Amino acid sequence: MRGSIVSNTGPIIALALVDRLDILQSLFEAVTIPEEVHKELLEGGSAGRGLVPYQKADWLKVHPLSSPLDPLLMTVLDFGEASVIQLARETKESGLCSYRRTESAEGRPRHLQP
Repeated sequence: MRGSIVSNTGPIIALALVDRLDILQSLFEAVTIPEEVHKELLEGGSAGRGLVPYQKADWLKVHPLSSPLDPLLMTVLDFGEASVIQLARETKESGLCSYRRTESAEGRPRHLQP
């Protein structure tokens, strides 16, 4: 599998905890996270779980949002998840990496395939 994705916090933490962030790097040409997700990862609680492997993953791209978050996204998703979808819309990325499953069409970007 190649291509590019925008990732949420959950998959990054899960893979960092088992020191396997390299899985994302091997599967995708590019992995991007919004600044909001980057901040969540750096805050990571007092234990800083998964922080060291994340900080070493210099191939992960941090990208700012270029427009305000869609208010509709904020009604059904948390700030990080909404930022991931907004960034995917803005950059026209073809995939998302998240552990949260949404049943509603509102939580799915319009231009991405289900």
